[in-house]
Amino acid sequence: MIKLSLSTAQKILDAELVGDAIDFVGVQLDTRLLESGNLFVALKGEKVDAHDFLGEAKEKGAVAALVSRKVNHNLPQIVVPDVTIAFGKLAHYWREQFKLPVIGITGSCGKTTTTQMLGAICNAAAFSLIPTGNNNNELGVPLTLCRLSDEHHYAVIEMGAKRKGDINYLAHIVQPTIALITNIAPVHLDVPGSIGFETLEGVYVAKSEIYSHLPRNGSGVAIVNADDDFYPKWCQMLRQQKMISFGFSKEAQVSAHNLAVNTELQYSFDLVTLEGLIRVQLSSVGRHNVINALAAAAAALAAGIKLKHIAQGLANVPTMTRRMVRSRTKNGAILIDDSYNANLRSVKAIIDMLAEHPGKKILIVGDMLEIGLQSPEFHRQIGEYAKKLKIDYLIGFGKDVIYATNEFGKNAHYFTDHEKLVEAVNPLLDEDVMVAVKGSFGMKMDRIVSAFRET
Repeated sequence: MIKLSLSTAQKILDAELVGDAIDFVGVQLDTRLLESGNLFVALKGEKVDAHDFLGEAKEKGAVAALVSRKVNHNLPQIVVPDVTIAFGKLAHYWREQFKLPVIGITGSCGKTTTTQMLGAICNAAAFSLIPTGNNNNELGVPLTLCRLSDEHHYAVIEMGAKRKGDINYLAHIVQPTIALITNIAPVHLDVPGSIGFETLEGVYVAKSEIYSHLPRNGSGVAIVNADDDFYPKWCQMLRQQKMISFGFSKEAQVSAHNLAVNTELQYSFDLVTLEGLIRVQLSSVGRHNVINALAAAAAALAAGIKLKHIAQGLANVPTMTRRMVRSRTKNGAILIDDSYNANLRSVKAIIDMLAEHPGKKILIVGDMLEIGLQSPEFHRQIGEYAKKLKIDYLIGFGKDVIYATNEFGKNAHYFTDHEKLVEAVNPLLDEDVMVAVKGSFGMKMDRIVSAFRET
């Protein structure tokens, strides 16, 4: 955990120090989570200005604050032009104090799941730093890095992006020794504020920024998806860089053979690597998680972790809220909650998983957001794919998802009200049914999940 004197922080940030140059231990953005000795990072949001809560921060244990303007309070303050940028600089400095494998992960789909898989693997080998929650942006990444300590043997850092330059900024802070891109898919193409990637090529360029921050002395390793359409471009880009590839492709150095699936839709397979072979049983659900597991295994091998720890970790990955969480509705149906977010690739992945269920299959899907002019076509493809894989019912929620229900045809229904959707679907549920709920975060599909559990 970061431990510095305010005078050192002042020098790092070239800032003004108001008050005594005392030491602080740890940082926090939320007064509710402050612990004694912390530095309080006072952010100014659209609705709330944390500069108004310095008194409360001190009462909760903060010994100093990082601020963008002086506050009339006796709490020592480091005054900077931009609190977010300054927080990143502090995290960057703290990261530089440690010599350990730091694995940076980004990608369009599966990065949080892959992060959790890799975190479980690393912790199976030795005590490691992994993100809590979805801390993958310009605030979450520094918050995670500031938890680094001498006790950590490995660090796993997830990085998200909505525009070109985001990964470049975060990777500069993180300085990964191992860099992994899970895949490239059409996500965040049209983000409010005109900051999206616009095209698939734009996504590729933005995500690939992570590789440029590997050590230049040859000690870094790029982990590359051999199944991705951009694999040839990465091979060209990284021809002077050490690489480990993963996937089902014949070119992949880390691959899965002899796949089998149990009644819980959890896969087992032979993990084949240059270091040998080991049988792996996933705790995660769905075939799409096999490729995530291969990505995590490749990164772990690059960090020097043994195969036995890889298998142990993949068998014990913790469940994350709203990410492939399996439970039962009150009337006995299997409920898969994957309501955290959605894009074309991830929705097709959950359709693949549903198709393996031997009983009745119901897909409830909300709008896929931030895909701009391609939204009608992408939603139409969802209906087409679900029909092709013989899903029994397609239930749409939102606006553009009507293109999916129209394409699906018979047994497709469309709603714009959460409660009415639940009322309509409930009579279809019994012990023979698997129902999966998927949609972009803004569609609040978790309300549907909660209603099924309550009813």
